Amino acid sequence: VRRGFAPGAAVWGATFPGTQGCHQEFVVVEEEMLAPMPSGLNHLEAASIPYAGLTAWSAISTSSGLKEGSSQGARVLLLGAGGGVGDIALQLLSRHFGAVVTAVVSGEAGAERALRCGASQVLDYKEPDHQHQLLQLDRFNIVLDAAGVGTSPESVKPLLSLLRHRGCIVSLS
Repeated sequence: VRRGFAPGAAVWGATFPGTQGCHQEFVVVEEEMLAPMPSGLNHLEAASIPYAGLTAWSAISTSSGLKEGSSQGARVLLLGAGGGVGDIALQLLSRHFGAVVTAVVSGEAGAERALRCGASQVLDYKEPDHQHQLLQLDRFNIVLDAAGVGTSPESVKPLLSLLRHRGCIVSLS
């Protein structure tokens, strides 16, 4: 499909991260790898969103066990829902995979954003009783850590009590 971008047109896209020169200021790519850059984004935002999206997609589709069309109602706890990867993961989980997502965020603005992105329930990790609230919830099929909580085996242990039998933790740490 030829898009015919004019020289100097604002575009966005993604190259394979291992491609030589993929993080240069200027790079030659196939036209099929590009699309017009959304007008509401600056160049820095447009450069980061495809990689945040690919990271979220990879974490969900290759590690979580969720499958398109057969994961309706799976319970997911998403840590770090307010970040770039977390926001995209939340939308993919709730809208594409049909999961029921509990999002862990910070503050009222984070909660409102998570609800707009598809969260069924939101918890604020800065609340004093946050851990107690988590333990009161039904267990999860998946805990997706997009917040950097799981930086070591010890840091993952508290998350184990939140899982259903045969549940999994996917950490992007």
